[in-house]
Amino acid sequence: MCNVEYSANGSTGSEESDAAQAAIRPDDAGDRVRGIFGDCDAGDWRGCQPAGAEAGPAAGCDEYYCAEREAASENASAQNQNSFVLRYGLKRADYDLLSRTIPTVLQAVPIREITKACRYLHREMNCRIVGCTPEYLDMNHLELAQGRFISDKDRREKTNVCVLAAQTAEELFQYQDPIGQSVKIADRRYAVVGVTSAREASAAIGGSMSGQEYNKDIYIPLETMRVRMGDLDIDRRQGSFSAEEVELNQITLTISDVDQVVPTAGVIRESLQGTHKSGR
Repeated sequence: MCNVEYSANGSTGSEESDAAQAAIRPDDAGDRVRGIFGDCDAGDWRGCQPAGAEAGPAAGCDEYYCAEREAASENASAQNQNSFVLRYGLKRADYDLLSRTIPTVLQAVPIREITKACRYLHREMNCRIVGCTPEYLDMNHLELAQGRFISDKDRREKTNVCVLAAQTAEELFQYQDPIGQSVKIADRRYAVVGVTSAREASAAIGGSMSGQEYNKDIYIPLETMRVRMGDLDIDRRQGSFSAEEVELNQITLTISDVDQVVPTAGVIRESLQGTHKSGR
């Protein structure tokens, strides 16, 4: 399995065992795109080398990342110095473009992430709220300990349901069964329909991307997140104010064949550079 990860201003099961994945993640609120190639197993990015390449990092990979990161940071500063709202990330239009126009893409999975205080009775903790689709479970090698995961029906009906990660369930409910109970996220309640088993964090990519921690998550339908929380996240604290506007944090693409990963990555990069440079 070979994964290609891209960032634009601001991972899924497959029909074939040798299918490859391409993930798109935000980076420094810039509208440039960077690429990282990883020869890896079980969805963890472990280097900077396309599958089948000779040993060692892919030529120019680290240099390309650093240059793009710097450019993205400068661009973000220029865009936001006169605004109280930090706008970055991928667009729903990006998801439509990539999922509908690239023949080698078998599946596209959009993801939105946000950190919120979550409460059950007197217990409270900060959680990563993940707006996702049913494919997220297999994509991240998660397993259910209880109940079920997000369903297509939940998405269509925009229901207030959630699935708790292992540590989230333990801290909020301790010795109680969370299934059928509700947790409060911001000012709304979400019925607990499932709990995932504990999962080790995914590996970081050579200092360029942090690893993913899954055990303090809460998963809700992507469409529910959009209508209940919106794209604008405002954080008011004593003496400070911040606001971010993000439509999607990540899109994961399943590519038809491992040999098509690098060519498809080039198409993805050009598509996103074109749409974000034009301001669409």
